[in-house]
Amino acid sequence: MIGIDVLLTAGSPFPAQPIDKVPKWLMYQKPSITMPFNVTGLPALALCAGYELGTGLPVAIQLVGHPFAETTVFQLGHAYEQATQWRATRPALLAA
Repeated sequence: MIGIDVLLTAGSPFPAQPIDKVPKWLMYQKPSITMPFNVTGLPALALCAGYELGTGLPVAIQLVGHPFAETTVFQLGHAYEQATQWRATRPALLAA
């Protein structure tokens, strides 16, 4: 990644699901966008990027850095959270 310090990708191909709707084997049924970075060992950080209209469930972005560039990834993640309000927002909880 010449000239690129951090890669910004989606954190998931879909918004979060209600916990009672998550299939037991979800990780085998739907693609994982984080898998390439888990396998290669590149530092990656998932952050909330807002909430889906209608359901109010979170959507995520992922920051990925060079090998051993955890500090850069964490600093950018911190700057993003300071510049947005997503960190302080929580989805509504529903009583069962």
